[in-house]
Amino acid sequence: MHILAASSALRAVRAIRSRSIGISLPAPVLQRDHVFLPGEEHDSTFDEYEGDFTFHVTPTLEEVGFGFDDTESNARVDLSRLGDVGSFTQESPLELVVFSESRKFHRKKSVARTIPKSLPARSLVRIDAGLYMACPELIVLQMASRLSEVTLAQLIMELCGTYSPGPVGEADAPVVKESHAASVDEWDADMWDGGKSDADECSFDLEPVTTIERIRWYSQHVRVRGGAGKLRDALCLAMEGSASPPETIMALMLSLPREMGGYGFGRPSLNARLDVKPVEHDNVGKDVYFPDAFWQDAFADVEYESTSFHLDPLAALALVAARASDSEAGDAVCEWRREYVMKADADRRRLRDLQYLGIQVIPVTAFDLKDIYRLDQVARSLARCLERATGVSMGEWADSLIEWDYREAQRALLQELRG
Repeated sequence: MHILAASSALRAVRAIRSRSIGISLPAPVLQRDHVFLPGEEHDSTFDEYEGDFTFHVTPTLEEVGFGFDDTESNARVDLSRLGDVGSFTQESPLELVVFSESRKFHRKKSVARTIPKSLPARSLVRIDAGLYMACPELIVLQMASRLSEVTLAQLIMELCGTYSPGPVGEADAPVVKESHAASVDEWDADMWDGGKSDADECSFDLEPVTTIERIRWYSQHVRVRGGAGKLRDALCLAMEGSASPPETIMALMLSLPREMGGYGFGRPSLNARLDVKPVEHDNVGKDVYFPDAFWQDAFADVEYESTSFHLDPLAALALVAARASDSEAGDAVCEWRREYVMKADADRRRLRDLQYLGIQVIPVTAFDLKDIYRLDQVARSLARCLERATGVSMGEWADSLIEWDYREAQRALLQELRG
């Protein structure tokens, strides 16, 4: 029996989420925030949430009779069930679990990580016969000591979000995957990921595999060496419900405190639920909306617009045709064109409806996430919305954007978030 740990387990999670390979991962119900429109008062009924108590009441690995003695510490692990998860190197080794220090080993491209036998039984997820991996909450704890609190917050938002990057690392070849999930636009990935030709692919519209509540509970009941304080801080920075890597970057840049290089607007609600009043149903297209990043105090929604559908449809069309076989290219292009027209129409109607409901929509593109001065314009638009909604002047905040020390912190933060 082999058990994947830390970065190797994270690769496994990404591979499982990104592909239809018939492996079950935890699927906790994500508690959505609610948007309250101008003139509405906060409704406490939306706060009712019982939580995932089944996660809290769990026996230990010892109590369920886990086969500790069957755990092997050699590196001959069959990962074919996961598809191609990339190569392992000395810099990025295969990480395996052992349950005692005496069984630890260090080989050229693999390393053992020790975990206690008293962990909750749900700490290990079965992938295949004789193959397990650390659960998402344990992965976060194991990665905490080696990541900065900002990068750790990014990881938490990925696992608590509805997207998943490809399982390969920077040194690995791109994955060609077959998945029912929508794939990230490669040209869009180039825009926000620094133009890397080997930028990870990504899948969308997925179920989250954990929540901030679950990670916090787990970290309070499981002791893992190093990173405890950093994890507490990262949990305070992270948000649930992000739908893409650029959306995560955008939300963190705008929300993080100024001393960290952010714009200091506080955490938005990501893809929160906006229920339209029955009296307005005839005036808008839907009964429910989910704004990308909503700041309640400003009645503003910052929306990330992917390059393919909004800026470069010809490039998207060319890629669709290239990916299809000669006999299927015509049908693939016609289907993409139909989806493009329908999505473009739905996006514009959605924009009109949100503005009718009193919400100012601020669009953000991949180009905005590459340039501090472009991000300043996004932030100033959000500040103007806050001024209008609250009557509090943001002039002093705007003047402070040009301070040299702050500029350096901004650039460092953006570079870190973009990887």
